[in-house]
Amino acid sequence: MIAVLFAGHGAEHPGMGGDLVGPASPLVELAAALGGFDASKLLRRGGPGLHHTQVVQPLLTAVNLTILATLAERGVAWQLCLGHSLGELAAWSASGAITASEAVTLAARRGAILAELARARPGGMLALRLEVGADDSAVLDAALALGRAHGVVDVAVHNAPGQWVLSGERAALGVIAGRVGGTFVATDGAWHSRLMADGVDAFRAAVEAAAATARPRTIGIVANQDGRLCRPNDDFVAPFVAQMTGTVRWSACLRTLAELEVGDVVLVGPSKTLAGLLRANLGAQIDAGQLRIHRVESRRELDAAVEALA
Repeated sequence: MIAVLFAGHGAEHPGMGGDLVGPASPLVELAAALGGFDASKLLRRGGPGLHHTQVVQPLLTAVNLTILATLAERGVAWQLCLGHSLGELAAWSASGAITASEAVTLAARRGAILAELARARPGGMLALRLEVGADDSAVLDAALALGRAHGVVDVAVHNAPGQWVLSGERAALGVIAGRVGGTFVATDGAWHSRLMADGVDAFRAAVEAAAATARPRTIGIVANQDGRLCRPNDDFVAPFVAQMTGTVRWSACLRTLAELEVGDVVLVGPSKTLAGLLRANLGAQIDAGQLRIHRVESRRELDAAVEALA
């Protein structure tokens, strides 16, 4: 079985898409028009603007789905989709439900909603590294209790054993950082937390509008909400909307991938962090040759993946 994986916010970098994606790529042009930014400048030189949520959401989605289309043109077929946070939107398109253009349009809407929320309810995110093998839940609960005495704090992401990301008000996160440790994430807002709650209705309306004209999915998606497999006939709208204020359970998603005995994983687009998380979660399977990883962000990597998957 072949699975395609898509990264989310934080994976972006100058030059992303390599020689497979450029500013004249139709999806990139659409993203730039919707987001009101200069894609040529951002793709080539980057800069602070590249990381703004209203920019990176449509642009990264466009880059990922442009590369996916090239993979499909070269004869690569997949049987499972996963996306990390924003990447779930690309996964929804890869499942056959919505077109790539619809996904980019929805990503632009998501980015605009989140940007507005970040201005109205400012916050941040804190990455925690706990000792693997320790009682994660006890340390995490203690950190949350400490922070919540000073403001809103939620668990945003569980990336791997011992790797958590908290989200909420900066003052509360600062207390946790001072007592427990951690590293502040370079981001615009408190994603995947209750501070985003005021945007849920608007985002749900946008997703439901897209779902109303969507085609039946032909491929399963592993949902961030709980790591379960959403088969083609299962509802995906509810779990996708839920991750706007809920935890991205990426470690659970990758456990499901292993349980389904996926043999090949194609990391579509910028994927340095995703590759590291795959090893952190499934290193034993990778070392045993049970799971092969194919990163595709350049023509050379595309050619290698197509040959390996033939």
